[in-house]
Amino acid sequence: MRSQLALMAIASLLLEGAASATPVAVSATLGVEVGIPGLPPVVLAGGGAVSVMGGTITVPAGLVSQVGSLTIPVTGTSSIGSLVATGIANHSGAFSVGGVTAQAPAELCGAGPGAGQACNVGGRLGGVMALTGQIFIHIIPHITVIPLKLNGLLIGQGGAATTSFASIDAGAWTSGTGRVGLATPSGTTVVSATGASSPLNLVTPTFVNLLANRLPIFASFTLFGSLTVPEPGALWLIGSGVVGLVLLFGRAR
Repeated sequence: MRSQLALMAIASLLLEGAASATPVAVSATLGVEVGIPGLPPVVLAGGGAVSVMGGTITVPAGLVSQVGSLTIPVTGTSSIGSLVATGIANHSGAFSVGGVTAQAPAELCGAGPGAGQACNVGGRLGGVMALTGQIFIHIIPHITVIPLKLNGLLIGQGGAATTSFASIDAGAWTSGTGRVGLATPSGTTVVSATGASSPLNLVTPTFVNLLANRLPIFASFTLFGSLTVPEPGALWLIGSGVVGLVLLFGRAR
């Protein structure tokens, strides 16, 4: 009887652990890259604590948060003088096991992406997390400025939108591959970026047609820390197995 109670207590602790959130300290980087040849990415660093519960990592808003503005000189092309990034930060988000299959199934690639579309392929973890802030691309010699408002472009959120000055198609975040389809004279060219599960590196693809500029935009979000995310129900199965042993043990006696 005491053995049965001990096994039941273990099962209870395991199941309780599966239902409680664990804070994990992490460092993080957030990058945004606009697909213009020679244009460097905007990369920011931050850190803090994320919450891990079952198969989900929940990220608080402002884990990466820019103070002031950042000017990046551009040397890879003669037509663009600089990038200026202001106020870039992450909103809160949650990434779950099952990837976009479970979190944002409408963002999965089918036969595409077609021209003007963004989509995700596979990935163990996925979900939705919006970004805030702006990137200004300074074009020379006529000093034209292309403004990219990250939240308005649905980066990291998924979905499609059309405004008076832009058409947008965005995918969710994934640890798999994000793809964007671009129209070319010979057909559709697909560009992509790939994430990873360890360290956790998530990518999100976005197509933007802005002021006659057809741009693929890829953002990346990487977490460094002791992140171990069990499959959903794994702890439940372990606990259920212990309960089964209790019943079997009781019958054997």
